[in-house]
Amino acid sequence: MSTDHREAYILRLLEDAQVSAAQTMHLLEEAERAMLEHDQGGDEDPGEGDDDGPEPDHEPIPYGSWPPPAAMVSGPASDPKIAPLLEDMEAYLASHEELTGAGWSPREICTMPKAPGRPVAIPVRGLWHHMVPTLALYEELRELLGQPCSLRGYRPPDYNAAVGGASRSAHLWFAALDVYAPVDHRRDLAELAAGIFAARPDLEVGLGIYGYPHSSNIHIDVGAKGRRTWADTQQWLSNAK
Repeated sequence: MSTDHREAYILRLLEDAQVSAAQTMHLLEEAERAMLEHDQGGDEDPGEGDDDGPEPDHEPIPYGSWPPPAAMVSGPASDPKIAPLLEDMEAYLASHEELTGAGWSPREICTMPKAPGRPVAIPVRGLWHHMVPTLALYEELRELLGQPCSLRGYRPPDYNAAVGGASRSAHLWFAALDVYAPVDHRRDLAELAAGIFAARPDLEVGLGIYGYPHSSNIHIDVGAKGRRTWADTQQWLSNAK
């Protein structure tokens, strides 16, 4: 509070005979404290004012930024810190109109199945956007297949190293899914994935089909590292219609 405002405030209060000197000093201290908080932004409605962009942990992290960030939190699914973050992720992913939410859950795509106890690892929020186009392709494949599938998704750096993952695997940036169809439908899934890849030359997807003529699983990542294939994918593509 400036000196002029302070003096004017004191004079105005003293003109009121019902306000004692002690009350005046108390009110003045309160006014100075309120003015200081206002100047520091303490009274500003968090829903209003200038838009300074996402909060730090929501700032999108580009694919391939090195080193890949560690998990925001990891632990057993019963950990009280895990459930609220899974709910946040579900709400975030559900906000994208290209996703229906059918056939997957945040818990499944964040579970580390080869770690003792099958713990859950939650990627930092800045990575969440990478999963949207990959999930959209998975939903399309699952609908065509007409069968439930199991998924493996995020790998934090320490887990990726432990399971022998590629040093720059798309799983590190929450951009990839490994898809496992029921045993009797794994060939169908491989054929569907190869057919989509062949029919859409502009689709920026990484496709890995493991095993031929009997596939164990497929890997997909959309928009991460561009259009590419590996493993036994080319053999499947040679038969794609």
